[in-house]
Amino acid sequence: MIRQLRIWVFMLIMLTLGCGGLTLQSNPIWIDEAVITGEIDNQGKPVGESGVFSLDQPIIYCYVAGRGSDSIPVRLKWYYEDDLLLDQTISLGPARYNYGYIKLKPGKQWPLGKYRVEVGLVDGAIKTVEFSIEGPQS
Repeated sequence: MIRQLRIWVFMLIMLTLGCGGLTLQSNPIWIDEAVITGEIDNQGKPVGESGVFSLDQPIIYCYVAGRGSDSIPVRLKWYYEDDLLLDQTISLGPARYNYGYIKLKPGKQWPLGKYRVEVGLVDGAIKTVEFSIEGPQS
């Protein structure tokens, strides 16, 4: 009797799961675009795209566009060579785009070399964009 009851309970659970009584959803997130630029317009969109900046570029932006949930938290990890410069989180919000930036300190210059931004979710990189700083160093 107890064995039959267990079988009925098991079948009822399986039937409930199979008929949509319990729905498990995942909400995938896509990063459609990651752009490095020196300028952002009034709508928050990049003005051009660049992979090379001067030593005195005041701000470097990383524009990100994606698809997924209503408020997508995106992590930007800015590196010079292998040194982490900045770890920031932005939200793509309802418009599904936003940007983060790194700012040059007054009176300073960027070190020459290779830079990169790892764009991803809080727990891992999805996309990497690279840029460099070039020019005569003073």
